[in-house]
Amino acid sequence: MLEISFIFESSWRNATTIKRQLESLSIPFRIQANQRGVIVFLFPELIHREYNHLRRIFIDDSLMSN
Repeated sequence: MLEISFIFESSWRNATTIKRQLESLSIPFRIQANQRGVIVFLFPELIHREYNHLRRIFIDDSLMSN
């Protein structure tokens, strides 16, 4: 079981791209849809390097939902 430390949200439109990027980096995650119909990526505690990859994927690449 994955112990969740933090989450990032995404639109359905970007979810497949994000999922592929996370898998290519071997970053552990789980995906759920919340009550608002938004995709939620759930993550355990990560090392700094992995978290930096997440920042690039979700924030720097403008894939973070508004």
